[in-house]
Amino acid sequence: MSFQRRTGLLDFARAHGVFIFEDDYDAEFRFAGPTPFVARIDNSSRVIYAGTVSKILVPLLASGLHRCTRAAGRFVVKIRSAMDQHSFRIDQATLPRFITRAFS
Repeated sequence: MSFQRRTGLLDFARAHGVFIFEDDYDAEFRFAGPTPFVARIDNSSRVIYAGTVSKILVPLLASGLHRCTRAAGRFVVKIRSAMDQHSFRIDQATLPRFITRAFS
């Protein structure tokens, strides 16, 4: 999606009071150059961003990440917990610590 279409989508979400769920599972594999993901240019907290580290870091970990407001985060956690009963909690708890230490 072009930058203009992304900003238009954000304008629509703001005007109508809706959220955008951005599933960016293959962000590391873009071939057409860097295009900012919608959550990066969102300044009104209208985007719930979902990504993964499984493609580049540890495929067997099957972990993802979400970026959203605290209120939306509670909603996402409830949905994810209902959908996924088999994730290993120790792996899920270790990943944020690894990212924080690796990039701080």
